[in-house]
Amino acid sequence: MIRSMIILAEAKGWFDIKVKGSEDFKREAWMEAAARRGTRNTQWRKALA
Repeated sequence: MIRSMIILAEAKGWFDIKVKGSEDFKREAWMEAAARRGTRNTQWRKALA
């Protein structure tokens, strides 16, 4: 589910997303985004922190 959300955001050209949910869910979302976008992408880091 998280991977699908990140893929959809990329397909739509979104650079910022806000994830709501448990700390575990947000952590998994950050990890997936970082794996796809690279850990140096600060916009994903800010949006998912």
